[in-house]
This record gives sequence, C-alpha cells and structure tokens, in this order.
Amino acid sequence: MHSELSKELAKQILVIDTEASGLDPLYHSILSIGLCTLYKQREQNSTLVSDETHSEMGLEIFVNEVNIKTDPRAMAIHGITLDFLEEKGHSPLDACLSFEKFISTHFTGPVILAGHNINFDISFMKRLYRVAERDWPKQISHRVVDTHSLLWGLAFSQKIPKTACSSDGAFQFFDCAPPPELRHSALGDALATKDLLIKILKQLG
Repeated sequence: MHSELSKELAKQILVIDTEASGLDPLYHSILSIGLCTLYKQREQNSTLVSDETHSEMGLEIFVNEVNIKTDPRAMAIHGITLDFLEEKGHSPLDACLSFEKFISTHFTGPVILAGHNINFDISFMKRLYRVAERDWPKQISHRVVDTHSLLWGLAFSQKIPKTACSSDGAFQFFDCAPPPELRHSALGDALATKDLLIKILKQLG
C-alpha cells in the first residue's frame, strides 16, 4: 500500500527550476523555465527512478519579455544573455502555453510543483502569467514540495550535515550535481533537483 501510494503521489509531481534576471519578481523577469516529471515509465514497469537520459521527460523554455531589467550578479551566474533571448526566447504568452502543453502531455490530474526554494520559482512563474495576462492553471495544486525544507528536516534529525542544505551542498552530498556546463541552467538544475528529491525520499524511508 505504501509503495502504491508513493507511485500515485509521484505521478502528480512536476519538478521545476527557473532562471531570472534578478531576485525580485516585482521588478525582474523570468528568463528560462526547466521542467521534468518525477514519475517515469520504463519497460512497462512503473518506477520512481531517476531518468538517465533526461530526454523523454524534460523541457527548457526560454522567455523574452519586453524591457527586461537585469541584475548583473544574477546574469553572471546563469550566463543567459539578452541577445540570446532575442533570438531563442518565446513571448510570455507562448512560454505559458508551452508550460501548459507540458502539463497536459504528462499529467492527467492535479499537479504538485516541486523544487529547491520552490517559492522563488512560483513567484516568477506567476509574474510571467501576469505579464502574459493569462490565468494561472487551475490544474496546479496549492500544495508544493520544497527540497530545501526537506533537507533541513533531515539536518535537524541529524541524518545529513547542515552544509548539505544548500543546493550546491546537497548536490555534492547526494552526488547528483548536473554537469558543470548545465549547472545554473533551468533544465540542468531541474533534472538534478529531481534526482535530489528521489534521494531525499529514500532517506525519509
């Protein structure tokens, strides 16, 4: 029963990571969205496992808003340039539609968003929807899964060191860091966060 319940819950989880032009969703813009599912179908056996290829269940959406205001410190971390967005970025509306298409393709019921410091990602996603003048999808649950909070729970119970509560520390401790060239890319970090969440859940038993 516990295993079946875990599978049913896993089917609802959408791991998300975003990169932005700064830290303030009232002022800065979302630049990229990384998405991947937690649940994986493999050889007709439904399993809660890390997808080794990441190709079937992952998507990265680049967003080109009008008049993007930037913080040079944030831009230096992820390396996304305005020239790149001008060429490859989607309009806010098209980005929202791509996000919703990913959800409709991979989910049939309520969707629970999961991520590291998930409220940061949700605040920028909701800003994107305001800019696009589009309603936030009703399929997305108000419930969330935050790996940062789960890590602190493990630290408080002395199952992991406190140094493993940051994203870098957690990726190192659990040996699930993305390749250096994908670190601080939305899709690379989403896929790594997926692997991290699976390992956290195994720690929780």
